[in-house]
Amino acid sequence: MNRSCFLCSANIEVADRNEWSLPDLEPLELGFGHCPQCGLVMQSPSASSEQMSAWYRDQAVYTSPGRAGQPHPRKVRGTTRLIRAVEHALGRPAASVFQIGCSDGYALSRFREAGAKTLVGLDPSPASAALALERNSIEVINGTIEDQSELPSCELFLMTHVLEHLFDPLAALRRVRETGPDWLVIEVPLFERPDSWPPGYLSFEHLNYFTEDSLVRMLAMAGFEVVSLDKQYADDIYPVVAVVARAGQAHTPNAQPGEPERARACLQDYLDRERATWARIENRLREEIREPKRLFLFGGGVFASQLLANVEHPAFDSLAGILDSSEQRWGSTLGTHLVLSPAKASLKDGDCVVISSFASELEIWNALAPERERGVQVIRLHG
Repeated sequence: MNRSCFLCSANIEVADRNEWSLPDLEPLELGFGHCPQCGLVMQSPSASSEQMSAWYRDQAVYTSPGRAGQPHPRKVRGTTRLIRAVEHALGRPAASVFQIGCSDGYALSRFREAGAKTLVGLDPSPASAALALERNSIEVINGTIEDQSELPSCELFLMTHVLEHLFDPLAALRRVRETGPDWLVIEVPLFERPDSWPPGYLSFEHLNYFTEDSLVRMLAMAGFEVVSLDKQYADDIYPVVAVVARAGQAHTPNAQPGEPERARACLQDYLDRERATWARIENRLREEIREPKRLFLFGGGVFASQLLANVEHPAFDSLAGILDSSEQRWGSTLGTHLVLSPAKASLKDGDCVVISSFASELEIWNALAPERERGVQVIRLHG
C-alpha cells in the first residue's frame, strides 16, 4: 500500500522499490523514499496493516532462540543505559512502567530489579507473551497499541524499537499522551551516517526512519518535551537514538532548513552502497558455492528475503530448504522454499549452508562448527 507522510501529509518520493517474498506472505512490492516537505524517510509502498499484523503474530522472532533465551549483550548494555537515563531524569527509579512492544519481558524485568513496583507489558506475539511470563514473570497483554481500548496508568511508558514499526507513530504517541504518563522513553534506529549502517538496513519491518530532527518534532507534536537525548553509533548493529521525554504542551515546530535535501542525499548514498554490497555478495557466492549435494540457507527472517530479492544465483532455484533455530517459523514457506528445523535437515558431508543472517551470523557460524567438521560447507556473507 502507498503511504503519505504522517507528519505533514505529503506524498512520499520513492527512491527504490523491489519485490520481496516473506514467510507465509504473498510476494510484496516494497519501496523506500522521503517526504519532500519535511524529509521524513518512510517505506512506501509497504505491506498492508493486516499483513504486518500476521507477520508479528506468527513470524517475528525477538526471543533469542539461538541463545537459549538469554539476551544478547547489546540488549543488556542498551537496557542498562535506558535505566540510568530514567533514574537521572527522575532523580530516582521509576515506580511503575508500561512497555509497548515488550517482547520476552527482559527490559521490564530489569526495571523491576531497579525498583519499579508495577510492571505491565504489551506485545503482538503470543509466543513472546508466553516467554515473558515463563522466563521473567512479567504479565503481558497480547495485542498492539492500536487495538487497545484502554492503556494502563503508569508513571513511565517505554517504547524501545517500536515507533519504526508503526504505520502512524504520531497517532500512537498522541494516544500515549492522552493516557497521562509523566514520562516517556523511546529508542529507535537513527537515520544518520549511512556509512555505519549494515546490509539490509532498509527493512520490511521498519516502516519509518527517524533523524534527530524528525523524532524531536514528532514528540513535540504529540505533546512531549525532550529532557535527554543519547545517540549511539557503535554499540548496536546500527546507530540508535534514545530519548527521555516528559509530558508537555503539544506544538508543531518547523523542520530544520535543508532537512529534505539531507534525507534524499543520505538515502541515495545508502542505496548506492547497498547495491554494491549485494553485487559483492553475489560474486562471492558464485566463487564459493561448489556443486553441493544440497544447498540450504540458514536464517528464515527478513534478511533471507532481502538476499533472495537482491542476489541471483542458479543454485537458489533448487534450494533444499531454509533452516531456522526458531520453532515459530518451522513449516512456513518463504516464496517456494520451506523453513525447516536444523535437526530435521540432517546435514551431511557435501552439503552447503549459506548463513542468510547479518545480526546473528557469528552465532550461527559457531553453532554449525560440528557440521563444518563433518564436511558441510558453511559460507558467511559478511564475516
